Formats: sequence, structure tokens, C-alpha cells
Amino acid sequence: MPSCLVNPAYLLWLRRPWLQQGLLSLVALALMSALWWALIAPPRQADTPYPLGPYNQERCPLPGEGSGTFKVLVISQLLAKPLAQALCHEPALTGRFAQVEVSWQARGELSAADIMERRYQLLWNRDYVLTGLVPRYHQYLAELLALPDYQVYLLGREPVVLSSAAFAGKRLGLLSDSESQSGYQLPLHALNDAGIKPEPGQLRFFRERRQLQAALAKGNVDFITAIAAKGHTPWFDPAKALLIAGKVPAGAWFIDSRLSRDKALSETLVRHLEAAMKAQLARPW
Repeated sequence: MPSCLVNPAYLLWLRRPWLQQGLLSLVALALMSALWWALIAPPRQADTPYPLGPYNQERCPLPGEGSGTFKVLVISQLLAKPLAQALCHEPALTGRFAQVEVSWQARGELSAADIMERRYQLLWNRDYVLTGLVPRYHQYLAELLALPDYQVYLLGREPVVLSSAAFAGKRLGLLSDSESQSGYQLPLHALNDAGIKPEPGQLRFFRERRQLQAALAKGNVDFITAIAAKGHTPWFDPAKALLIAGKVPAGAWFIDSRLSRDKALSETLVRHLEAAMKAQLARPW
């Protein structure tokens, strides 16, 4: 082949072995990098918002020149509005805080940071849950009001019989909060103890107790879970209910340990909490 037809870059390639080795090394490095990303590197997360749990909120401003927010966390949405209405007109909070915020969310959403950073001034939960999150939670929260035990029932449109034959083809409504004793765990324990293995579609899940009750009333489910506090008349017909658990601890209300030193404020909050709980126990729960 005439030299005039040879590409000069090709001649340089032939005369420079170090250039050949360098280019081959770069190619090998690129292949290794691609293999690492394909087989070893973790997959990239989609650019989508983190899925938050069920959450609801009631908020109102307080008169005066107070600052910050008095935040309350409850484990039942049914208490959010009545508590907000009561606390938003409470003189003991006026001038100290700028607003009141009452929130409800699934128990699993509470974090250790919520406790240690004192994100809530008042909350309802169980001691073992708080201990599991922050073993020394008493440094941040003080028990304000212990709640009485309650009983858990299976409530049906007709009297409930817990057997495989009676449950065949029936639908049980549960709360989607898997950490709820009364709305999720205890009903499933009762089925298991009775030797009942639900078929796909027999368990229906709902966010709130009001949705459970509405589903039962409309005939969308055959059974739901219901609560009755000890010493209180149940809101449902006992003849259509089956007791599955008694003396279930309801936990307690806890207050920011710094606010617990204010005896007048603590007594005022206890009064509102007792009134709200008593009113709620007289309605479907």
C-alpha cells in the first residue's frame, strides 16, 4: 500500500506501543465501571415524594402575643376536632402560644426525633411504645393522665359466632394501622385462636373507625372491631357483639416535661382531656 494513502494517526499507533496500552487501559476501565454500576451499585430511587401515613390536622390561632405552636398528637382522628375546639378557647394557653395544632397520624409515624426534639407538647400513646423509641423518654415527657382499660369486641350486623363455618364467606373490617391493638392485632389474634384462616378478600382495611362503622351499616362488611371503655355503656348493641379481649391498656396522655412543672396548666389540660374522652366514649368509637 502506498505510504501516501496511510493515515498518519495509524502510523503513530504502530510506532507508539505506550499509546496502544493507554487506550486499551481506558477501554478496560470504562467496561469495568459500567459493570460495577450494572451489578453492584444500588438502584437510584425514583424522584417521588416519600409516602406519608394517614394524617389529619386541626389548627387555630390564639389571641395575644404568644409565640410558637402548642402541638397535640392523638392516635384517633375522632378526638382531633373536639380537642382543638376546647384548647383554642383556653385562657391558659393565650399569651403563651400563638396557635394550637391537634394532629392525628398512625402510631408507626411517631419517631424518636419527635420525642427528643420536643415536637409535641401533648400526646397520647402507650409507655412501651415510647420506651421502644426512646428508652429515657421521661427526660422529655411526663405522664399527665393515665387512661382506663377498655374492652374489644367483634361487632356484626347479626350476633357474632366465631367459627370457621360461621366466618365462611364473611368479610371483616379492620384498621389499616397494623400497630393498632383493637383495630388490627387483637381481631386477627381472635381469628387465629379460633382456627380461622381468612381467604383473600375476607379482610377489608380502612383508615378510620368512622369508615369501619359506615361499611358495617352499608353492608360492605359483616363484622368490625368495636371498643367499649370499662364502666361506660357501649354505643353498640351488646347482643350483636362478641368480646375478644378485656382489660386492654389504653395508655396515657403525656406532656412536655418542661410544661409539667406548671401545675395550673397541667390541671387545666387534664380537665379538657377528661371531658373530650368522656364525650367520645358516648359516641361510636
